[in-house]
Amino acid sequence: MLTAKVGNEIINCYDGTHTYETLKKWSKKKILICPVCNKPYEYCHGKVIDSYFRHKDKKQCENKYSEPETDEHINGKRDLYEWIKMQCGITDVILEGWIPETKQRPDIMFKYNGIPYVIEYQCTPIASEYLERHELYKTAGINDIWICGTDKYFGVNKRLNVLEKECRIYYSPQYKYFYKMEDLSEKQIKNIQRISSYRRHLTNYYRMKMYYTREFHLMMNVYDYNKNYKNYILIKNTSNNYQCIGSHYPSPTGRPSNKYPYPVKDYAFIGNYSYASCYYLPYIKLKSIGGNENE
Repeated sequence: MLTAKVGNEIINCYDGTHTYETLKKWSKKKILICPVCNKPYEYCHGKVIDSYFRHKDKKQCENKYSEPETDEHINGKRDLYEWIKMQCGITDVILEGWIPETKQRPDIMFKYNGIPYVIEYQCTPIASEYLERHELYKTAGINDIWICGTDKYFGVNKRLNVLEKECRIYYSPQYKYFYKMEDLSEKQIKNIQRISSYRRHLTNYYRMKMYYTREFHLMMNVYDYNKNYKNYILIKNTSNNYQCIGSHYPSPTGRPSNKYPYPVKDYAFIGNYSYASCYYLPYIKLKSIGGNENE
């Protein structure tokens, strides 16, 4: 966790308000308290993972849905917290607040045009737990926005799990990118794949420019972002998905014949989850990832 209670004040461990020595001293004296269960926190500060707070015995806390802190999760929710504070119509922003009705401690709580929202930055793949927590938020009248990490979700031939199918949004704190999986048509997918094939086989930059389209820019790597175009990037490398919608006889009469005694199945394109649109964090608005400004 990034926040702890000291007396009646909620502090965080990343903004530099309190020094490393001070937080370590408070940790030893058991002054750092969990805002949920009021048990002592331990201050962790290593060379690999950024600083955070944790329970010495997690079983004592009511917050049963918390996930182990990783560098991606720590930096991600910190970035999202600073980003959400800059959005229009946002009030009452709380980092790691507590909701007693649902016994959940979302990464970020806020109100958007007076409507309660939470953001959950989920770096560990989950399925049934997501459905349970989503239903709890819905029952409490809270709009929940789920954002996946990238370390454990991106990769070759990785299928979409339950959470990905619902939210289709990812965030990488390392590169400050939002990735949004969209419902692209078969024509758009083929166009992206065509551009990808051209760019892989052409080495001369000026020859590659002739294959650009004004509709989008295909990123060859995470550093190839072009703010003048809509950017797409390969994230999963899966194949096109088709669904059987019926069958027909290819004969001129549409009936069985000697030449065509068997029907041919008809397939419809239903999606390809290989590519996602990419947005640099400062350029994206809340309404683009789940905030409804009409509420």
